[in-house]
Amino acid sequence: MGRKVDGGIEKHQDLKRFTASVSDIAAKDQIDLMSRCWFSLTPNRIDPIEHEFVNLKTKQVETVRITGSSEHGIATIHDQDLIIFAISQWIEGKRLGMELTRRICFTPYQFFTWMNKAPHGTAYTRLKEALHRLKTTNIETTIRSENNRRDRVKQFSWISEWEMTEEDGKVRGVEVVLAEWLFESIQDFHVLTLDKRYFDISGSVERWLYLYAKKATGGPTGSWQESFKKLYEKSASQQAYKHYALALRKLVEKTIFRGFG
Repeated sequence: MGRKVDGGIEKHQDLKRFTASVSDIAAKDQIDLMSRCWFSLTPNRIDPIEHEFVNLKTKQVETVRITGSSEHGIATIHDQDLIIFAISQWIEGKRLGMELTRRICFTPYQFFTWMNKAPHGTAYTRLKEALHRLKTTNIETTIRSENNRRDRVKQFSWISEWEMTEEDGKVRGVEVVLAEWLFESIQDFHVLTLDKRYFDISGSVERWLYLYAKKATGGPTGSWQESFKKLYEKSASQQAYKHYALALRKLVEKTIFRGFG
């Protein structure tokens, strides 16, 4: 078979490729994405994710609205793994003094190996589906708007463009151009380090709780208190509150995050 390309990067050709490292670099996530859930906890979600809150530092009202296409739905918290992978690569590159770019090139093997996942079965199909959802999910937010003006709304998709190359029936490489909003946010290391065992967590609610707890416990005491109702609102869950609260109680009893950093 010949070479096949899906997606297709047509713009931003002036952006130099930033090639992913094969080393076991630390996992990083952008802090704003850990403060509230920006990704769907269930597959095929069409209903918008919406957040409105007062920024405790600026005392300004901030808004987030996330929508997806009818064909692909909103990007899920498992699709977020690719965003975390890219952010982690950028941070490591910056630490090493490399020239950074929003255009990153990697192989599926690098991506799966970094998460300690075996690239078998439907892994490549799921990766392509994730690329579609990350590209077609639309985000509108006032967070970090130009010149801190609250009448300005930033609009973007997690991925501006993507390309997956197949040859002889095998995926040889993936190239993506990620949102400038994300790229700008990591210039001052606006990130937190995750425990790599995060990728072993299968449940969507458990993943969201780990990310939020990691951010929330970052203060001087290393702990925090919050009501189930507030956690429910910040998670943007579509579950009825009583079912969500019951699930949280069961997770607390399991203490699934014991020993996580």
